Amino acid sequence: MYVLAALLIEEYHMNNKARLAKEQKDASDTNVALNELLEGDGDLSMEDSRMIDRAWTAAQAYHFVMLAQRQLYDGEI
Repeated sequence: MYVLAALLIEEYHMNNKARLAKEQKDASDTNVALNELLEGDGDLSMEDSRMIDRAWTAAQAYHFVMLAQRQLYDGEI
């Protein structure tokens, strides 16, 4: 569930990037690509950036819990 939520957030983020790139049709493709690489996620608010990080952190934490449980029941710990 956490992974799906994080993937949806990433998809939304990529769609917004694509929409912004389409709005800048008057600029050349090279300039748009360069600006995107240099600016990165500068257009994101701090809360949006945290939301993306939190979604992946929850997925990672769940993965580690499941991994620890498997190791415990396999007798590796």
